Order: sequence, then C-alpha cells, then structure tokens
Amino acid sequence: MKHTILLLLLMALLVGCSSPTMGTKGTSDTVQGIIENRRTDDLRVLFRSEREISRMEKQQVCMVRSSSDKEEIYVKNGLLLPEVIMAYRGRPYDGQVKVISRDRIIQTSLFRYDPTEQASMIVLPGDLVFIQARQ
Repeated sequence: MKHTILLLLLMALLVGCSSPTMGTKGTSDTVQGIIENRRTDDLRVLFRSEREISRMEKQQVCMVRSSSDKEEIYVKNGLLLPEVIMAYRGRPYDGQVKVISRDRIIQTSLFRYDPTEQASMIVLPGDLVFIQARQ
C-alpha cells in the first residue's frame, strides 16, 4: 500500500510539473491528469487502495456505493449489473450507474434508461460500482 501511495504521489507530482493547472483544482485534476497522461494497468487504484481491491478480489465481492451508503456485494466470478443492483437495492435502478474495473470505466446513460444497456455490463470481483443519485 505504501508503494502505491508513493507511486500515485510521484505520478501526481510529475503530472503537476508538466501542466500548469495541475494541483490547483484538487484531487479530481490529479486523477484526470493520471488518466490523461499516464499508462494505468489498474484504474481502480485511482479510487481505492491496492490492498482493499486485492481483499475484495479474494472475497469475490465488489463495492457498491450510492451517495454516502456503501456495501460489498458477493459477485463470485462475475455478475450482470442488474443482478448487483437488485442485491444492493432490492429493485431495478433507472438512473446512471458507473462501473470501474481493472481496465475499463463504463457507465449507463444519464438521459435514458435502457435495461439492455445494464444487462450487457458484467461486474467482477474488486470492481467499484457507483450509483449516481438523482438531482
């Protein structure tokens, strides 16, 4: 974990040195700079520690977060997003959902609800699922 934190800090410093706006707008700019300017073998470590992700993978769970609420859902070797949402909420969700996996970030549409869109998304152990609250 110390190695990951040091690496992320070093990457943020390097990105900050190459961009005059880095570091002036906060953490999201640091993550944005890393995504834009650096190769990343695991996108999840930009949001959670390597140790936490490793633990979730071993326990075959994903993290689901909605506003201030957070829960781990057992996904075994992978579940479709609607199954994860049902396990978390007990009913379908027609708002935006973001899934951050090792090598991809996918999200459902903000403007239209299409259940087939969710049905094509697979959530794997260690993935981070963010259910966006409606405004």
